[in-house]
Amino acid sequence: MEKAKEICQTLDSSSRLLTIQNMEENQFVSRYVKEHPSITGRVWLGIDLDSKDKPVSWIDGSSIRFSNWDNKTVQVNSKARCAVLVSSSGAWKNVSCQESRSRIVCKSPIRSERTAAVAITFLVVIFVLVVAVILFKLYRRNTVHISSMFATVRYKRNFDDVDSTSIITQTD
Repeated sequence: MEKAKEICQTLDSSSRLLTIQNMEENQFVSRYVKEHPSITGRVWLGIDLDSKDKPVSWIDGSSIRFSNWDNKTVQVNSKARCAVLVSSSGAWKNVSCQESRSRIVCKSPIRSERTAAVAITFLVVIFVLVVAVILFKLYRRNTVHISSMFATVRYKRNFDDVDSTSIITQTD
């Protein structure tokens, strides 16, 4: 199981072996492992057990509020005690860490920093687009107004005596 912990840490420094907080999570993992059978139908649980195989806490430090121990769990005669989830029943069992083969499922927290950065970037882009659309609309409205002013101007040339001389002269 120590190797399983190391693998999770290698994937991401914040990831830990699987911890199950409620029945929904337990059923989800059981169903997934059953539907995707590979080498084994068992999954390591990131749970700390005392010398009498009693659960102490999850390895991430959280308290154990939910459990699904198999009633037939027997005492393991080994110094290293571990817990696994058996996918066929969804129950948890105590097993020997050295002699048992189980899948590794790592669990990592949701990264709120990335989510916040993406949300802020999205909002800035939306804001810039809205400002651009407003400016474009104002520009179009003013352009139409200015061009319509010139379109209504009429030009009429009047001739008076001063203007009556022209380059073209009449011949008699």
